[in-house]
Amino acid sequence: MNDRGAEGGLRYGRKIKVLTHYGNGKCACVRCGFDNVWALSIDHIEGRGEQDRHHLGRQGGHPFYKWLMDNGYPKGYQTLCMNCQFIKRVENREYASSTRELIEQAEDNLRLAKQLIMEL
Repeated sequence: MNDRGAEGGLRYGRKIKVLTHYGNGKCACVRCGFDNVWALSIDHIEGRGEQDRHHLGRQGGHPFYKWLMDNGYPKGYQTLCMNCQFIKRVENREYASSTRELIEQAEDNLRLAKQLIMEL
């Protein structure tokens, strides 16, 4: 296996471990049970994702999974599918407060989508 393949395997394994931990022992959404790993993500239970991204240098995805593992799986996170995460944001009114925040969130989503595509 080449270095890129080995790194991809490490990242995928890390993602599975983190999603499983925050999925209460299952690599699945804690709300609806959906278990397709490509549609699962870590949700900030109290909706403070922007604060964490700022603290971590706006890194999501694998750097965030590594941070969670390195910090002993801190409380305050859960595994949700993207549908349930979107529904939660609407229910809790977790909206961006400005157009700039919306643009930054779209850029973050695009960056994460590109990471996922690179792993395929």
